[in-house]
Amino acid sequence: MELGNNDSQKLKHISEQVTDMIHKVLKSNLIGVYLIGSAVLGDWYYGKSDIDFIVVVNNSISKENVDLLKKQIKLLESKYSNVKLEIQYIPISILGKSKEEAEPILAYHDKKHNISYFNFNPVTWYTLKKYGVAIWGKPVEELNLKTTKEELCSYVYENVNTYWTAWVTSATKIFSIKGILSFTDWSIEWCVCGLSRMYYTLQEKDITSKSGAVEYMINRSPHEYQKILNEAQAIRLGNGQKFYSSRANRRKDMIKYMNYVIELCQH
Repeated sequence: MELGNNDSQKLKHISEQVTDMIHKVLKSNLIGVYLIGSAVLGDWYYGKSDIDFIVVVNNSISKENVDLLKKQIKLLESKYSNVKLEIQYIPISILGKSKEEAEPILAYHDKKHNISYFNFNPVTWYTLKKYGVAIWGKPVEELNLKTTKEELCSYVYENVNTYWTAWVTSATKIFSIKGILSFTDWSIEWCVCGLSRMYYTLQEKDITSKSGAVEYMINRSPHEYQKILNEAQAIRLGNGQKFYSSRANRRKDMIKYMNYVIELCQH
């Protein structure tokens, strides 16, 4: 299993332990366990990145098994306290469908199991179909995912014009929650990397990592946006480089860059 960077052995070891636990609990109900996200896009960093799993099952999971999963995942996370797991448990009958066609699913997110539509969207389906790694069970190609590039781009375009447009509008108000957050390293990475990924997908009709998207934009953006792009990449990579002495100026450039990319995405 080739997973990208120097942390790949740690990722492999943890992923196999999670898979073994899920298999022991779900037994014959389990079709397969798959890695998606930064783990398969060559952009996973131990202690920083989530590990994203899709667990495909034959039938919905019983309350007894949900309780067992909760218990076992707590044990695993106590063993790897700086690793964050994100898990979707998806019945094969609704894999690849839209929210309108399916009931919400069991998902493990922010250290809690809930019934929700967490990451139930074309980005997930496309990533699984093209880049997903089967840790156990049926090969990805045998899942017969029908998702298309057109569905992917349509979803991303809507996301830009809802979530991201609302984010930057709120961030411009300095005393709003997002206005305050926009001074943090987290928001620089989240917003610059996130919107860069949106533009990459609309242009290339494909998925790339956060780091890959920023590199893509560094090679295509005017000089005025190079500084904020390099700052976001440095935060993402954790290399200690700083491109700003003023958080206020950095925030200003982040908002300017967000508006620039949102406008680019309209064409």
